[in-house]
Amino acid sequence: MKTIGKLLSAALSLSLAALFPIGAAVPAQAQTPEKEQNCWYHSTMAVDGVPVSFLENEYFRVYADFYGKYFYETSQNRETTEKIRPALRDEIRSAQGDCYLTVVFEKDRYSPDAAALLLGENAEKIVAACTDYPVVMLKTTPDQLDGLLSLDAVQAVYPPFPAATEPVLLTDVILEVPFSPATADARAILRYAVGLDAAPKDQSEGKRFFYLSDTDLDGTLTTADARNALRIAVGLESGKIYTTSSGGSEMFWTEVYRTDLPDGLNGTK
Repeated sequence: MKTIGKLLSAALSLSLAALFPIGAAVPAQAQTPEKEQNCWYHSTMAVDGVPVSFLENEYFRVYADFYGKYFYETSQNRETTEKIRPALRDEIRSAQGDCYLTVVFEKDRYSPDAAALLLGENAEKIVAACTDYPVVMLKTTPDQLDGLLSLDAVQAVYPPFPAATEPVLLTDVILEVPFSPATADARAILRYAVGLDAAPKDQSEGKRFFYLSDTDLDGTLTTADARNALRIAVGLESGKIYTTSSGGSEMFWTEVYRTDLPDGLNGTK
């Protein structure tokens, strides 16, 4: 315990020493509307008024199996042999820029380490890979879709992970959430970033933690995010404003499987 305490104290000291450099604030790396057109659902929201996609946020990597279970079971229950519903296929083929998709593999041919080999050149990046289910969310381009569908190991292709849960909570209520961390929050980010603490067990808490704590919007929590949170906590910077549309202040952060699936998502329409 003393060793952990010394490590944390040293890391916090380094963060405090970095509080005062000029230009310490990191601007939001927001995607352009053209790049985010395939970032479906609630995981695209405004940060300081600028649309930002959170699909590559660490949240989806940490809680990947929550989504993997949904899409794997959906693929097993579909009543068609088609790997992708025609409407989604046509939408992707006519899109410009990057596309985010969920890919379900044949179970006996999948492991997280094998996913990249199975995909080969068909994926620019695996955004999140499941451990307990043969499912990944990947970032690809329209011209790679046919090659992806031609792979024997690929069982089904769906929209990205948030399609399992959103936008069932959307309403006309506008919710603004300012990131106003306390020093304890900065400490929590730091402990996670250096591997002293695991992600929150409660997924709703985890979504808020990973989305809001990623102060530089690069998708990963690092010691730099802890430093920025500390600067905000002591009043040297202002936290970003996150704007969502939801039925209540807590609903956006709670992932509940959808009951009103998009037409054809489950392959039965």
